Amino acid sequence: MLAGCPPGTVFFCPSPATEGLLAFMQEKGWRVVPVSERVLLSMADTSTPQELIAVLDKPQSQLDSVLQEGSLWLVIDGLQDPGNLGTMIRTAVAAGAAGVLLTKGTVDPYNPKAARASAGALFRIPIVTGLLPEVLLAKLKGAQIALVSASPRGKVPYFAIDMTERLALAIGSEGRGLSPVLLESSQVVAIPQAPGIDSLNAAIAAAILCFESVRQKLQRGVQPFPL
Repeated sequence: MLAGCPPGTVFFCPSPATEGLLAFMQEKGWRVVPVSERVLLSMADTSTPQELIAVLDKPQSQLDSVLQEGSLWLVIDGLQDPGNLGTMIRTAVAAGAAGVLLTKGTVDPYNPKAARASAGALFRIPIVTGLLPEVLLAKLKGAQIALVSASPRGKVPYFAIDMTERLALAIGSEGRGLSPVLLESSQVVAIPQAPGIDSLNAAIAAAILCFESVRQKLQRGVQPFPL
């Protein structure tokens, strides 16, 4: 499998250096279609692609089921940079998050740049897209999941709150920030930083918050993710 997701078809450019890879794919029973380098280049969206292009089914996740299990979720609101989004998805998987929840207007997580930045993590975690903030808030409340967001206007440092309980960490776009409806319904924390910088990169902020949750759980003897 590729990142836990079985491919439907793999377009592959054979070469002496990749004979082992071809044998592996055939052993897995994948449908492999040999193509020339010219054809592979025409299919790829990068100038120097690797030797294969896989076609995968897009995973489908429902919000209600995603919120049933776990203790950490990442909410991404209105983010437009696909590289940042892919990095945040990869971070969420590394921190043992149970799902990534994207509001309407957030860049497509299956954008090629987002997929590459996720390094395969895109297919390792449930992702729900197109959520209306009001609907998301109602679902989180019903599942007894607290919402925490980071903002320069926060008065409490992020490490001063309990992040071992069920909570969703919300990150907005770097230009606009979190939408008012989510900001007003969340516990707003601050990431202390030196003066002169308006805000951190969104992916960096997400990593700081996610791994603070991991740190607190480990400190209390709670396993933050399956081993």
